[in-house]
Amino acid sequence: CESYPRGASTGLTYKPTGLLHKYGEAKSLAFGLLSGSYDNNYSGGVLRQNVDDFNQEITPANGTFNSTIKGVVYHLNQLRPWGFGNAASEWDCGFFFASQRTNGSCMMWGNPLGEMMYESLRYFSGASAGTPAYTSGVGVASRTIDNGSTVQSPEPSGKLDLQRPSWINPYTVSSSRSANAAYPTCSRPIQMVIGDPKTSFDSDQLPGASFATTANFGPAFTGSLGAPGALLDVSREADLIWKEEFGAGNTRKFFIGESGTTRDGNPSAKTVNTFSNIRGHGPDSTTNQGSFYGASVARFGKWTGVSNTAVTGELRVDQVSIALDSPVPKIQIPINGKKVSIVPLSKSIGSCSPMTATQHRKGGWQPTGEITNFFVERVANVPTRNTDSLTNGGRPYYAYRISYADNDQGSDNEKDAVVRYVIQETAAGQLSIGMEITNEATCMTMHQGYTISGTTNDGVYLDVGGRSGTNTALGYYLDTAPTRSPGFAETQGTGPNYINIPASLPR
Repeated sequence: CESYPRGASTGLTYKPTGLLHKYGEAKSLAFGLLSGSYDNNYSGGVLRQNVDDFNQEITPANGTFNSTIKGVVYHLNQLRPWGFGNAASEWDCGFFFASQRTNGSCMMWGNPLGEMMYESLRYFSGASAGTPAYTSGVGVASRTIDNGSTVQSPEPSGKLDLQRPSWINPYTVSSSRSANAAYPTCSRPIQMVIGDPKTSFDSDQLPGASFATTANFGPAFTGSLGAPGALLDVSREADLIWKEEFGAGNTRKFFIGESGTTRDGNPSAKTVNTFSNIRGHGPDSTTNQGSFYGASVARFGKWTGVSNTAVTGELRVDQVSIALDSPVPKIQIPINGKKVSIVPLSKSIGSCSPMTATQHRKGGWQPTGEITNFFVERVANVPTRNTDSLTNGGRPYYAYRISYADNDQGSDNEKDAVVRYVIQETAAGQLSIGMEITNEATCMTMHQGYTISGTTNDGVYLDVGGRSGTNTALGYYLDTAPTRSPGFAETQGTGPNYINIPASLPR
């Protein structure tokens, strides 16, 4: 806590403070804010507060926040879940299983960080306004979304009251800024990016992107950044990052939803030779078009820099990234001096209504079930802790219970299926994984398993399938085929149902 008024010896009020106070009140840093929007949740971001003196947001007499200033703190306090309530105006997500959500629907989903970072670089370059593809339609009163209903936007005044101020070049004089003098041209531009570790929908609306913007995934994009001869091209930057990491022309296998023309929206292993044409982070965001272009934008900002007419020379933009903890657990098992990584996975292959003949096959739409709970049931013999000679012969043993929702965005986000995983080391020094579905409550047909790496047979294993859904007789092209390697069913193309997997495996 700090005392207010600052420097006084009597009549003090003590208030908790944070980093904004520490650096902002001392004027060693000035802060602005750019966030994603609810109306264009798949497209870039919107400036909420110009870079300015943080002292204006604090009441000097008592250290409380100044509610008349709609700045950084005000907007952070306004952001909240939307479209997930009981009122008609807050149920735009609903239940939607037929295809990918579209821009402006299920408004609190979407994490286009690469595009937001591009907008941040434009701000430091002295651009006069936001990118039209990102700001178009933000703050409209209402809109019709993909399920045909009309929903209110949370952004206009009277709802969340999120601001869209006119852009002010931080290096020029402006009477619209609390301290209307320009910031020194030697001031270092920094973008601190806070977000989910997996981006989404940031692969199309950027200069040089390998992916075109398609209908319903945002407005058409036009824009550029940089000086002639040194323009941002995110694909070129991504190619250079690959070259630095793996060497030009070298290939790797990635669990990713899309690589070049190979796309299935699943975390199957795909051949990759560049970061520029891959998207859909595995294992649970493979349909959500998240790219590696954030790294491209960061590289360009630091190595090439941006031009600002108020500054001589290029501005090199520093990057600080704060990735919030992933909601998807990764189980790492040490065995034979190595680590095997296991990531739980659920796919909803059958809808709650009659399906098309190909919906459950490769190329159809199958939502990835969100993990809604992860419980550690038992861990023993790992290797010197929790020792129990009666459990698995004294060898390592792990048991988990994981609950999955039947959809990847919106709906009711509950435990539609609970699956028990038992992982243990065998007497032969191999890894055994058994699974059973212990509870189901959905009309969707869900198949569960995991992706695994660090073995001689890496890949996707969907080992168990539900029996309570509407289409329980369906097989799925990524189901684990007995005695076959992962991906065997995928090689069978779009033929008839291949496997009808059980609800449990030996454990």
